[in-house]
Amino acid sequence: DGTGWHTAQVGDLLDAQGALARVLPGYEPRSEQLQMTDAVERALDRGEALLVEAGTGTGKSLAYLIPAAASSLRVVVSTATKALGEQIVEKDIPTVRRLGLHPDVTLVKGLSNYVCLRRLEEHRQQVASGAVAPTMGLDRVLDWVERSETGDRAELDRIPEDAPVWREVLSSSETRIGPKCRFYEQCFVTKMRRRAEASQIIVTNHHL
Repeated sequence: DGTGWHTAQVGDLLDAQGALARVLPGYEPRSEQLQMTDAVERALDRGEALLVEAGTGTGKSLAYLIPAAASSLRVVVSTATKALGEQIVEKDIPTVRRLGLHPDVTLVKGLSNYVCLRRLEEHRQQVASGAVAPTMGLDRVLDWVERSETGDRAELDRIPEDAPVWREVLSSSETRIGPKCRFYEQCFVTKMRRRAEASQIIVTNHHL
């Protein structure tokens, strides 16, 4: 449905005297970026499909994120890799917010990226009882989980992705038992899904 927001308003953010020039030192307007922003905005407003190809350095992320945020529509941004999704959330979304746009944004990854609190507690108890040998990095995971808002293992980059401890404590479709789990309300996956349901922009990857 048409939302009543206009190209000139979003385009003004990207011109030489616009908000983006004020928040990004050295920013110079690029005609390709303005053209893409205009096309994305019109496609969102009209509910149409759009295919855009643009070269490196065009500023593609901001060209679609700014009109998406301004539209108030629910938008899914799907990237080729998790790293690109993280870059959008950590680098580009803060820039969008500095322009005075404040969309709720959630980064959504596959289950195996999040610590399962039930599995973590069970593994901790097994180690404490001597049933299994201590896993390298377990203490770091336990300390980090107490402070983490997301439970996303990418936050704890001191432990490699292939470290054995992750095999013991990460979530998966096989390990999730739903509302009957005593950690369900604290569960990082539960919280992520609830944030996503309430968010205007969801950033994820093609595989998921």
